[in-house]
Amino acid sequence: MPTCIHCRHSFSWGEIFYRILVRKGDDIGCPACKGKMLLTARAKKRLFSLMSLLPVLFVFLTIAKAPELVTTIILLVAAAAAVITAPFVVEVTDREQTLF
Repeated sequence: MPTCIHCRHSFSWGEIFYRILVRKGDDIGCPACKGKMLLTARAKKRLFSLMSLLPVLFVFLTIAKAPELVTTIILLVAAAAAVITAPFVVEVTDREQTLF
């Protein structure tokens, strides 16, 4: 889990989940010191890769002609796993970084 680069406040899973998946935006504010931090380019790429696996999995299951119930269960489990693990791949910095 990331820590604030200004005051070393350790973010909880819920704080990071809220800031990256519920409240869209690049900045992450520290509740302790009110400092502003940004996602690193590496974290943005990891989050994109993690979330883009779901449509790829859906296409694969459709091509494989998996039953609808099996497809639904697999996609729900994969979506839950992606959402649960997303806050763990977050890294923060104080500077804006380009993706490429």
